[in-house]
Amino acid sequence: MDAAWTLPGGASHHSQVRVLTHIKKLNDCFGQFLVRVSCPCGASRHIEPEALARLVGWSMTLKELAQRMRCSQCGKKAVEIVAVATPRLHGCRESTLAAQQRVSISGVEYPPAE
Repeated sequence: MDAAWTLPGGASHHSQVRVLTHIKKLNDCFGQFLVRVSCPCGASRHIEPEALARLVGWSMTLKELAQRMRCSQCGKKAVEIVAVATPRLHGCRESTLAAQQRVSISGVEYPPAE
């Protein structure tokens, strides 16, 4: 049975991204990467380090995290975890990108528009 976020037959739907082998903990490089969680059954997803740090703390290593995680599709504790580079948006000017990244907190825009 395939989940909505996986492709049939275990094919990955993630684009090719660079694996960051030097990252060992969630707090390395200030968390500016994604964590790819993959299972031999074919399930795979990218998770923000901040979301994982809320659950296990920033000092958790990726190796320790892999021992604790369970596949949401098959339920096995045999996941592989690697840090991957955050994909870049192509064809997007810096000013447009900065405007897209602004968020509103209690009616105040952050970061403030220049």
